[in-house]
Amino acid sequence: MSRLLQRLVRAVLLFSLISAVVLSVAMPAQAQRPNVVTIAFTQEPDSLNPLYTTQYFAGLARSLYLKGAWDFDDNLNLVPVLAAEIPSVENGGISADGRVITIRLRPDAKWSDGTPVTSDDFVFTAEMYASEKNSPLGRGVFSKSVGAVVTAPDPQTVVVTFPEPYAPWAANLFGAVLPAHVLRPVFEKEGTLDRAEWNTNPTVVNGPFLLKEYARGQFLLFERNPNYVGGVPKVEQILITIVPDEAAQVAAIKAGNSDIGVFLAPADALDLQASAPVEIVTVTSGYNEGWFFNLRTGENAGHPALQDVRVRRAISLAIDRQELIEGLLNNLQGPAASFWDGTIYQDPTLQPPEYNPEKAAALLDEAGWKLGADGIRAKDGVPLKLRYATNMRSLRRDAQQVIQQQLLRVGIATELINYENR
Repeated sequence: MSRLLQRLVRAVLLFSLISAVVLSVAMPAQAQRPNVVTIAFTQEPDSLNPLYTTQYFAGLARSLYLKGAWDFDDNLNLVPVLAAEIPSVENGGISADGRVITIRLRPDAKWSDGTPVTSDDFVFTAEMYASEKNSPLGRGVFSKSVGAVVTAPDPQTVVVTFPEPYAPWAANLFGAVLPAHVLRPVFEKEGTLDRAEWNTNPTVVNGPFLLKEYARGQFLLFERNPNYVGGVPKVEQILITIVPDEAAQVAAIKAGNSDIGVFLAPADALDLQASAPVEIVTVTSGYNEGWFFNLRTGENAGHPALQDVRVRRAISLAIDRQELIEGLLNNLQGPAASFWDGTIYQDPTLQPPEYNPEKAAALLDEAGWKLGADGIRAKDGVPLKLRYATNMRSLRRDAQQVIQQQLLRVGIATELINYENR
């Protein structure tokens, strides 16, 4: 677990989120160019360099142009990409004590400019995450707290050594690899990659598609990469259009201007199914909607009440997830019991968090947050008013409104804050 997640202790989960993929069938505009696929994004990628983004849409785009050692298939099985095989104890890729992971690379893997992908690219990627001269959004396994050390005994072998066995190595090691021959000169000259042109214009990549053109706020056009190690894609081009909101995405699909829509609200998916010639493909998004408590103190501190576990438990108990499921998700999903719901790792014995506003009120009383005449709790003159921030996605804004009323029933006020989708 990263230091960030250790600071922002996870609240109980809201609900399993379904990612609806809409495939348009009637598209006269696309008929003249059948080998171009158009996808609508409601959020523009905030960076095209994986060091500087954790955004969902940036991750979707990155899967087109930048690859790592392996991918996961639909059943969460590891599939080699740049690696020749998945490390295991049997093939010598995992040491007996579980501390050393050895990755053997495919000798035919190349960057789009024809330069071979080598272990040097992996070492450089690790160095860029770890370097204090860069400002990545997280340092992952290359942080001081995890302490992974990456070496390259030869061009086709990557050795990762952990101070102690690290169970989630497959999920957190080298999801994407940077081109050392392109970016190392930039780092040596500028002293950082924070302002590298490659971050918004990755001209040399190793994925199935190349970024051909990028008009900020409008579109990203990708064309197939003839040097991709996985073979030349059948699709010639992929056009990602940036639309302002979910309503615009739905309109584009209905008009035949978008082949694929992603991350649709359930109501929009049902509307499209009823009114447009589309196919709805429902898949788990890979994560659940949830809340995170700001437990920081000092600068950018959260509300002081959140330092008390009784208050955090009360917030969880005061939220009626089933009301959210019925009112916002059309009963398409149920409350999640863990982050693993909807995956092969789900524990069927776990139950969703309890809804019990009476118990929530009792915990708040016990913690000293007493109900005032205005219906809002306070302690030592400090009102229990929390900031609740999310982006502009309609499902999340709607959830804010419902949760605000639910928390008010136990005397917790909320200030709703919405940030732009970027």
